[in-house]
Amino acid sequence: RTTSLVERFVNWKRYNFDALLNYSKNFGQHGLKVMVGYHAEKYEVSKNQMQRNNFPSNSLNDMDAGGASTQTNDGLSRELAMLSYFGRINYDFAGKYLLEANFRADASSRFAPGHRWGYFPSVALGWRFTEENFARSLNLDKVLSNGKLRLSYGQTGNSNIGDKSVTYYGTGYNKVFGNKEYTGVYVSQIGNPDLKWETTTEWNVGLDLGFLNNRFNVTAEYFHKVVSDLLSSRSVLSYNEVGSIAANIGKTQSQGFELTINTKNFDTKDFSWNSDFTFSFYRDKWKERDENWSPNPYDMYNAPLRGYYMYLSDGLIQPGEEVSWMPGALPGQVKLKDIDGYAYNEDGTYKTDKHGIPLRTGKPDGKIDYADAVFKGCSDPGYLLGLNNTFRYKNFDLNVYFYGQLDLLKSGSYKDYWIVGSGTMTGVNNLYRGYNMPTSAKEVWSHDNTSGKMPGYFQYMSNYGYGDYFLEKSWFIRCRNITLGYTLPVKSAKKLVSNVRIYADVNNLFTITPYDGLDVETDDSYWAYPNVRSFSIGLDITF
Repeated sequence: RTTSLVERFVNWKRYNFDALLNYSKNFGQHGLKVMVGYHAEKYEVSKNQMQRNNFPSNSLNDMDAGGASTQTNDGLSRELAMLSYFGRINYDFAGKYLLEANFRADASSRFAPGHRWGYFPSVALGWRFTEENFARSLNLDKVLSNGKLRLSYGQTGNSNIGDKSVTYYGTGYNKVFGNKEYTGVYVSQIGNPDLKWETTTEWNVGLDLGFLNNRFNVTAEYFHKVVSDLLSSRSVLSYNEVGSIAANIGKTQSQGFELTINTKNFDTKDFSWNSDFTFSFYRDKWKERDENWSPNPYDMYNAPLRGYYMYLSDGLIQPGEEVSWMPGALPGQVKLKDIDGYAYNEDGTYKTDKHGIPLRTGKPDGKIDYADAVFKGCSDPGYLLGLNNTFRYKNFDLNVYFYGQLDLLKSGSYKDYWIVGSGTMTGVNNLYRGYNMPTSAKEVWSHDNTSGKMPGYFQYMSNYGYGDYFLEKSWFIRCRNITLGYTLPVKSAKKLVSNVRIYADVNNLFTITPYDGLDVETDDSYWAYPNVRSFSIGLDITF
């Protein structure tokens, strides 16, 4: 028997218009290019849906045949419009001095009137110093075939927050008063008319060097970026129907360094070998917090964005060991360190610094609480590496690519999480269910294995967690890809086929790492799965 029927109508439209005007002129040693543009786009979407239940027969597809009292209706209508004016000027003098200036004015209907427009300038300067007379007089051109210094500054905008500047209402939670049912109306979204563009301000300096007729090239670049007026959400007071509201909540800062080295190691008729090496690192942190930020004592005002904050572990509790600062703790559970306590005012409230972060005494206080948590490091890798080698011998080609991460913090692995568990989901306590366990289960602490390195059966009952017990610093170098190919000589008078290449490929061949888990790159949950090793062969034919 048919119990319900749903009819849904969706109408989606998109309008787009772009206009560009370009002008270029060379006069003497001067080169000038100018571009101005206009962009407009609009999205419209509307949806209507109706549903009824209690149909007397499967053959009835008429909505009126269902129970009228079971009918529900739903619908929405949304619009998004974007408007942009932009321009660019490129100036070149004698191939030595380069200038590029850009300006954008963008408007988004996602923001309320008064905040819809954002203005984003940028400028870039370049200097090819190897073209200067002093470089030639020093005979630098015999070794240094290319030298360029770059400096840039610019801003970009982000409006990707959704339609959050207006308040929306929903219907439901109907109530009956007397003999009549009244439709309930509630706030489904609290609008924020003060929302404005998120702005990214970045500057960088770069150096490009080419040696020995560009057989050896080096590019080094440092960047500094600040994202202000971050588009996110903040909590609202509990008496509101909605728990959060979209808002601009502060600033973050990122900075980093990138180094790229390209070399032509050999380049002959029958054999060539090219190498590409990359090295980079970046550091992200908060620059300004939201004015409504409510910090914990372990928080830092300018903390990294993806930090680890943990209690310090001190091995496993042994039989007969007294741990007075962890009431109720059992042997085999992780023992945490009591290292600190809150500093109090005379009225019993916490002492805080200028940012509202609770102050600590620096002395144990006989209990485990947030005052004992510390910053242990960042989940981002400290450094990133890449090495790509391309070989060619006659019609054979070989590509070998490595990449890696150094100074990498991992907070627990698949085998660790399956041992400590989370109540009924996982954990060595589920052995009675017949669940499979990783081999690390042999290291679980027990009354007859007090030297075991893994927490015992009752760790899942701990009120204190396991702190940094599983935190470890690691690194890896992975052979990501090896491809061997052969290009067949093709001779065709009609040239129907211009190229035929066969190849064999292997991904994720091996990894060099001291890490003992499944995969240092992906091992971060109960359901972690290692990178897959794959083999393939292929045929490319170009007509």
